[in-house]
Amino acid sequence: YKKIKDDYAYRDDILNDDDIRVARVKKIMAQELTEVERTILILYTEMQSFRKLGEVMGCSHQTMRNEVQRIKEKIWKVYGKGLN
Repeated sequence: YKKIKDDYAYRDDILNDDDIRVARVKKIMAQELTEVERTILILYTEMQSFRKLGEVMGCSHQTMRNEVQRIKEKIWKVYGKGLN
């Protein structure tokens, strides 16, 4: 538990490229995601709401929930393979 807690503890510089995990995810996002997928993730992180995202994108909140989940699974699939 302590190792997991330490590995995933909040840090002010969490999005710093010096963190290898962040750098890997950014690289995957740049290489594996379409422009639309990246836009959806960026908008979701800013809005923190599937309902608001759906309003902006012109579709239902459930559609946005499904899209965000699909995109996250795509990232984790590549991240887990270590092929980046």
